[in-house]
Amino acid sequence: MHRTALKTVVLVLIAATGASVPSEAADTIDILKGQYTFNWLTEPSKTKCAEVTDELLATFKSDAYNCNLEVATNSASGEPLRTCAQKNGAAEYLIFASMKSCELERETQDSNAE
Repeated sequence: MHRTALKTVVLVLIAATGASVPSEAADTIDILKGQYTFNWLTEPSKTKCAEVTDELLATFKSDAYNCNLEVATNSASGEPLRTCAQKNGAAEYLIFASMKSCELERETQDSNAE
């Protein structure tokens, strides 16, 4: 599957799973701290999974992002995830409970991009 088509399918599926979390509900977003994420809009072979730190969590809490804290299971790898997307469409982070799940998704997307 072409990368563009994969992005379209995943975006449609993520959008269908629930609404974003408004900034006034930002205190619930703290559940993301210590989980693992990558920006799936970048080239998967050139990105790495990273822990959601206080700094990244603050970014997700900003008015520039919408986060969907509902657990979705429509990832390319089938691993459960949550998402935080920049409102301008420049970034969308897939967030996983473990580094293993995050890396499996990143590697799956990388192999699908070939």
